[in-house]
Amino acid sequence: MTENFTKRAYLTLFNLLDLKFNNTGDKELGRLLSDMNPNTFINDTSADSACYEDFCDCADDFENNEIVSAYSVSIKFLEMYCNNFGFEIQKVIDDISLKEYETIFAETNKNEL
Repeated sequence: MTENFTKRAYLTLFNLLDLKFNNTGDKELGRLLSDMNPNTFINDTSADSACYEDFCDCADDFENNEIVSAYSVSIKFLEMYCNNFGFEIQKVIDDISLKEYETIFAETNKNEL
């Protein structure tokens, strides 16, 4: 995926998870969102720069700029954080559908498309 498309996919995932957090108040999701937050620092992609770097690493396996690839990268990223870093977010991962991701992607990126 191109760098610009990867950033758009990351912002989409953040916005989708933020919406889910607002609806559920899930503390584990809140912990992840605080690390992922792209709005914390002016010139950075996430509050914890490792989050965005990890997302980019997940994107390395995908060459095209298609929403299904962005969705797959997002799920891969979440599963890595669940399995490698102990975030208890499997239910959240299971609840994210491609259709839901596409809707948030369009809303997040409507000014750039």
